[in-house]
Amino acid sequence: MTIEGIIEYCLQCKYAYVDFPFGDMPMCIKVHGKIFAQIYGDKVTLKCERIAGEYYLATYKKNTAPGYHCPPVQRPYFITIYFEPVMPDEVLKEMVGGAYNAVIKKLPRKIQKELVQS
Repeated sequence: MTIEGIIEYCLQCKYAYVDFPFGDMPMCIKVHGKIFAQIYGDKVTLKCERIAGEYYLATYKKNTAPGYHCPPVQRPYFITIYFEPVMPDEVLKEMVGGAYNAVIKKLPRKIQKELVQS
């Protein structure tokens, strides 16, 4: 999957949209004002649950790193994926889904309910 493919897949998530809160880079994909993906030219940083991040870092050592450009306190909750060597599309889609769900889980219950119902 390419960077364009990741962006397209992220935008298929319910109510996901593009924003540039930090200037030209990174392109951020958000849901309800919260970032779940940060797109850089050659990598993507995704929000994650701490345990999922540890799993991906251990399993895909050549493709992953702790959250690029994240403060140390936030690094366990973000994972950066490099596209060389190529990762399976299914794994990338799983990671995007996990990022989206990690953000949704942190939203107030009222908003979570609205997202599920609509």
